[in-house]
This record gives sequence, structure tokens and C-alpha cells, in this order.
Amino acid sequence: MQLNILAAILLGVPVLSGLIGVAHRYINARIGESVIYDLRQELYNHLQRMSLRFFTNTKSGEIISRLNNDVVGAQNAITGTIPNIATNAITLISTGDHDHLRVAVDAALGDRAAALHTACPPCGAHFARIYGAAPWSTTPT
Repeated sequence: MQLNILAAILLGVPVLSGLIGVAHRYINARIGESVIYDLRQELYNHLQRMSLRFFTNTKSGEIISRLNNDVVGAQNAITGTIPNIATNAITLISTGDHDHLRVAVDAALGDRAAALHTACPPCGAHFARIYGAAPWSTTPT
């Protein structure tokens, strides 16, 4: 019975991970395209309000090129760079040096959390002795 449950989990986790990835990409694309659409609309409305002198002194190809390059640059930032920064920050927090996270939690939660973390180092030392230097390691030393 346990083997069947473990096999189902073993098959279910990658499927769930894939579905979450698809949903993430869909939401990211939807938000990015919505922002780019709004940006293009605003740029078009702004161009409509420009004076005739602006269009006389500026080549039309230069205007189109600048608008297109600016919109593509904004689209790359919205759909690529910003989500990557957020993902890397979450990864850093979840897998990085937990002392920095502990200090942030202490600062956010106040004296009770600080007292709890002050009492916790013996527990951390116990796990370090059992599992090695990293408490999250799965193989005992």
C-alpha cells in the first residue's frame, strides 16, 4: 500500500511541477502582453497629440524604430528580467544562508521571535551533529 502511494507521488510531483510551470508562463505572458498593449496605446495617443513641427523635423522611420525598440525593450524587461530577479531572490532566500533570513524574521516579528531563535541554537547544533554541517542534508555523517 505504501509503495503504491510513493509511486503515485513519484509520478505526480513532476506532473504537478509541469502544470505549475505552464501556469506560470501563461500568467507571465498574459501580464506582459497586457502591459505592452497599454504601453503601445499610450505611445500612439501621445504621438497623436504631438505637433506638426515634431513630424516635420523627425524622420518617420526614426520615430517607428525608436517606438518599436523601446516597446521591445520594455517587453523583455517585463516578461524576462523582472520575473528572473524575483525567482532568483526567492531561490536565494529559500536555499541560501539562513542567518540572514533569521535576522529579517527577528526584526519583523520582534522580541518573541528573537527569544525563540536564541533558544534554538542547541537544536541546530544537535541537527548539525546528526546530519553534518548542513541541517537539511539527508545522509548522516
